[in-house]
Amino acid sequence: GPRRVLLAGMTIMALGMFSFALVTASRPALIILPALLTGTGHSLMFHTMTSLTIAPFPTAVRGTASALALMMLDLGTFAGAPILGVIGEHFGFTALFASIGGFCLFSAMVFGLEPLRVSGQKRE
Repeated sequence: GPRRVLLAGMTIMALGMFSFALVTASRPALIILPALLTGTGHSLMFHTMTSLTIAPFPTAVRGTASALALMMLDLGTFAGAPILGVIGEHFGFTALFASIGGFCLFSAMVFGLEPLRVSGQKRE
């Protein structure tokens, strides 16, 4: 179900972020590994999160729910980019990507421990 897909996507995304540490000036070809992992993680997460966001809304307002989901994505980008910029500037890109990977793992843990609720009903 969507819970497993989302957890898999978050975990793969985290692995992709951590794998950026393998990429160096002397080994630029290794960029393919984080590219494949983060792309796979994103493809699993994006559509699943969007569908979970719009599921509780009545059919008549699903467009509004979809817009809400995308606005939250934009808000996360807007708020996260300056924070990650400071991390990257002070601690380097390895720390920046490790921070994102850690946040993905933390989020997966929180989501994995919480029962999935759709329309006010528990669903595993």
